[in-house]
Amino acid sequence: MSSHVLPCFRKLQTLDLSYIDCHIPRSFLKDCASSMTSLQSLTINLESFCSTEDVGTPLSGGPLMALSPITFNLLSKLLLSGPPHDIENTLTILHVPQLVVLSLGLISRDDENFTDISPVIQTFLALNGPYLKDGLWTLSLKFDFTLLNVKDYLDSFQIFTKLDTFEILASNAFFPTSDLASFLHENNVWSNLTVLHLSHHCLEVNQNRLANVLSIATLPLLADSFPNLLHLSITIDNPDQDAMKEIAADNLCKAHSLESLRFEYSLPCDWIYSTSTAVTFVSFLHRLFPKLKTVESFRHEEWVMMVQELLREAQTT
Repeated sequence: MSSHVLPCFRKLQTLDLSYIDCHIPRSFLKDCASSMTSLQSLTINLESFCSTEDVGTPLSGGPLMALSPITFNLLSKLLLSGPPHDIENTLTILHVPQLVVLSLGLISRDDENFTDISPVIQTFLALNGPYLKDGLWTLSLKFDFTLLNVKDYLDSFQIFTKLDTFEILASNAFFPTSDLASFLHENNVWSNLTVLHLSHHCLEVNQNRLANVLSIATLPLLADSFPNLLHLSITIDNPDQDAMKEIAADNLCKAHSLESLRFEYSLPCDWIYSTSTAVTFVSFLHRLFPKLKTVESFRHEEWVMMVQELLREAQTT
């Protein structure tokens, strides 16, 4: 894929390189920026990229500091996936002043012990932060590292103050409640957020971790932190039904305007799917989210349908 053919794609607005199974020189990004002047969306799987034709640090090393920034003047959507060092090297050389959507998918390698995302994006934030502070609306972060500190993950992106949509998707990991609560209590950010997706998939949550996984009691915490939230997708591992009953009976509980709630990977495995639990659950939801229109879950569809029907009845009485 040489640079002399790129002018043919000057009006191209979307470029998806995620399915290309070949080595692409990193200099190709520079060719894209100079030739595809209308490009608005760029998707790259960095596992297909190589740096054999580049001058600078190898792909598996540190940031490519020797390379000058590559500017995509109209790019509004950037989706990168690959090992952290590869993402770091790419972000280091990208200048995207019109970016609205940023998605980063961090893929682990067998020889990599990754615990901190900050170095991956420091140079990118230094180069783009002033432009994107009020411009970035959607941020998606995906990872499969079990040792990654979620609070550090969140702290790194506080500079984006106007986010509307934020999602974290974690594989082989879980969200410690203490990390999330600490971040929310220490930082008053993202008050404009309307869509929040906190989804993690851990094959087994042992009893030692049970007290520090997301529970039903997380919902009022998120409601207090994000007053404009309309759509929430979340993974709950701890039912904490005592907290649910307390909130359902709390007449002073502040109502929130959430409209849709989706439980990823279903509700906790030890959740009791009975009629009485559905009634208590609906009382909890109606007290906290009186404008809630939909409740969804991957599993136990009949029980969720019962909850949905009871919720409609509660809203009409």
